[in-house]
Amino acid sequence: MDLEKAKYLLIGCLSQPKGTRLAFLRQYQNECRYSDESFGILLYNASNYWKGKVDKANNDSNKTIISGVVKNSIKIPIPSTNSLMIHIGYDEIKILSDVIQEIYPLVQKEDSGVRRIIVDLLEKVRNSIKDKGYDNLVNALEEYFENSKFPSIPLINVSKINKKRFGYQLNLIYRECKSDNSILPYEYVKFVNENISIFRDYDLDENEYRKSKVYKYLTTNPDKNN
Repeated sequence: MDLEKAKYLLIGCLSQPKGTRLAFLRQYQNECRYSDESFGILLYNASNYWKGKVDKANNDSNKTIISGVVKNSIKIPIPSTNSLMIHIGYDEIKILSDVIQEIYPLVQKEDSGVRRIIVDLLEKVRNSIKDKGYDNLVNALEEYFENSKFPSIPLINVSKINKKRFGYQLNLIYRECKSDNSILPYEYVKFVNENISIFRDYDLDENEYRKSKVYKYLTTNPDKNN
């Protein structure tokens, strides 16, 4: 499930009777096999999208040009219906926040930190990571960017995927977390080489690591080379 689907999942959640909304979201979480953390953060991003729409409606000086503004809210179609609409204002955003907090209580505290960058940029490749590998990867990257060292973790098994696409997301994570365009350091490339299954079969020499295939996979933008 991507962010676009999550946005409308929340609309469906609001259309559910009070007391059933958490169960409604849990059903989708179980179907998609998300951890509480990854599902909670995805929903929180979706909730922020709708909050931004509500903010825009309330801050616009000419509200009559914004379709669906009713009593400081926006009007959104309910998924799987032809005509039913739901109004979303700050009260509804608060309802969503409370439900999401029951899934992942710490999600709001992670709103602007390193972890959010990692989760956001891994979203494109998240479905290729098997079992608990996703959470292990997120935790290891967070440890590295906050404490300058990688923890020991089990091998992260990744299913068939374009290696450049997966590697480039890890490159973007480094750029965003470090806020610079410096050369990827050896320890970062080594972690990828040793701990992510699709990069394990390549040799890596510390003295010439920038010539390695792993480094190439990390630094080649797949969208500019297809």
